Amino acid sequence: MPILALQRSYKYMMYATKQPTLRIKHADLKCKNGCGFFGNAEWDGYCSKCYRDSMQKEREKSTIVLGRPEQSKSRIPGFSKFEEKKRQQIDKKNKYLKNLTPVFRKSSSAKDTPRHHEFHHANPEIEKLTAEFISKYGVCGEHVRKDFTKCVTTAYTKTRALLDSKPIEEVAELAQQYYNMYLTRLNTNSVYKEINGEIRCQILDFF
Repeated sequence: MPILALQRSYKYMMYATKQPTLRIKHADLKCKNGCGFFGNAEWDGYCSKCYRDSMQKEREKSTIVLGRPEQSKSRIPGFSKFEEKKRQQIDKKNKYLKNLTPVFRKSSSAKDTPRHHEFHHANPEIEKLTAEFISKYGVCGEHVRKDFTKCVTTAYTKTRALLDSKPIEEVAELAQQYYNMYLTRLNTNSVYKEINGEIRCQILDFF
């Protein structure tokens, strides 16, 4: 074989078996977070450690966004105390209406009886309530006892008068209004100024 042909064949074989050269800079293989470790395309260019840190931050960010409405409520000054006080008032209201409505119902059939006599004799529940109040809070003084009795009597008389002509929802609403008025009276009237807050709450439970 001619020498020229051998040279061409040799060049062809060298060209065919020559490995391709990667044109990627060394810096391009590093973690894009700049930590010095090698990154991975499957990890968005991060190394394994930085990728885990990145995913953890994303999860924390999502948790913060989802929990923001509740956190914003908790950051409002006094919000928790307000909610607790509101819940206690609702509980007291329900207890009050539950105890008061049967008292009205039991005496609603009485006819042609003077109101004063009706209060003291036809309704043993009211008498029992007054007796219990005296036994527990008689030490609060005569003025407190008289004011409590007067307010209970007024609420009972006015509310009972509507039982035969109004829906029970309206009667309950009126009872709630008297409850709220007595609550305000407990906190503002001079009769109760010497009574501490805990005793006032207990008296309100009796109303």
